[in-house]
Amino acid sequence: MKTGGGKLNVLLLDGDQELARRIALCLDRGGRAQVFVLSSQNRSLSEASIRIHKVLHCLAAGDQACIEFLRQAVPRYKIGLVMGCSTIGISFLIRNSQILSGIVLVAAIPTAEQFAIAEDKWLTAVELERLHIPTPRTMLFGPAARVLGFPMLIKPRAGFGGRGILRIGSEKEFADLLSSLGDRAETYVAQQFIEGSDIDCSVLCRDGKILASTVQWGISGGDDFGPSTELILDPDPEPLAITAKMMAGLKWNGIAHVDLRRAKDGRLHVLEINPRYWWTLPGSLFAGVNFPHLAMLDALGESFPVPVYSRTAYLKLGSLLRGGSSARATPILSTIGVRLADPLPMLVARTLDRLHINI
Repeated sequence: MKTGGGKLNVLLLDGDQELARRIALCLDRGGRAQVFVLSSQNRSLSEASIRIHKVLHCLAAGDQACIEFLRQAVPRYKIGLVMGCSTIGISFLIRNSQILSGIVLVAAIPTAEQFAIAEDKWLTAVELERLHIPTPRTMLFGPAARVLGFPMLIKPRAGFGGRGILRIGSEKEFADLLSSLGDRAETYVAQQFIEGSDIDCSVLCRDGKILASTVQWGISGGDDFGPSTELILDPDPEPLAITAKMMAGLKWNGIAHVDLRRAKDGRLHVLEINPRYWWTLPGSLFAGVNFPHLAMLDALGESFPVPVYSRTAYLKLGSLLRGGSSARATPILSTIGVRLADPLPMLVARTLDRLHINI
């Protein structure tokens, strides 16, 4: 449903997360949405956001309670579209897609099978092999995984953001970890370590067809396995082509953030699929690709041309002032723009932290 001003009321699940506020920024910049978010807390930092029209509070836990809340909230606030931000919200939409289809329009989401493949690194590796997509050799963690050689990476089958990943460099480290994990070993995968650099491809898809994309690689920030906080966005056709082949094979729906690795010999390998929005989403926005806005248009059945963007640096203010590796990227944008575009949640968070107040 649209407001009197012609905007669509869009409700974001996972509304207490910083990621939801970044998505709200994108939707607000698109100019067609009035943003609501759903909070599971009495108080939320999202209430301080100038990009969010209203925070709705659903304090009862469980799918059924949330569904009943939506049954009342959708007509009351004239919500026209619901979107998930993180895997929590998206998995809720997937589990309850049939019920929700009778309540409100939902932005494109993966099927339960697609989501399960992306969420489990072992299933991802099996599917990539089936699709003949290049990927590091991957095995369930156990004694047989020694054949991968050292160094190798040990990853939780379910996880994101580089959390829980270990680099094993010797037989002793391997044996010690195997012993410490015991029966939990098969909740991890062992993966061949490939010397090289990370590169990511973000996409919005419908039935396996890519509707919008950006390619990025990090230049600083993050730990060994976590996401970079500074980026170069570059319309590199090679990672996009590999991602397009994979998305077509999976018949993927919705957004995804694909992690790849470029080996020293130049060959690309897909590492994993993240079936959610990504922390560096504003980098894509500032480069000219507004994924949440386009996801809204797609949900409404509106067609749009594939967005075009140019090589763009997305840097912290200090790096911006120093220049450095951004010299060949135009335009050059600062991550501080995200804070300035919606400054109050950060200021409130810092004030509460200094006062030792939790919300």
